[in-house]
Amino acid sequence: MKHKKPLIGIFVIALALTILGYVLDTDEPYPNWYDNVFEFCWINFFIFAVLCTIYILFDVFLRMIKKTG
Repeated sequence: MKHKKPLIGIFVIALALTILGYVLDTDEPYPNWYDNVFEFCWINFFIFAVLCTIYILFDVFLRMIKKTG
């Protein structure tokens, strides 16, 4: 559970970036509301996955440095 707070923070960052993207977007919205919701969820999941991958790789890298140093 030591990664709980950082992952919640990463989720909040991903959510904020997705909302900012929708605010700054100049395209016409989809005609159906559920298409917009699907796109919002997909983009949010993708950003969250990328940020989590970076966080985990950074955490593993720091642990390796700590063990060898």
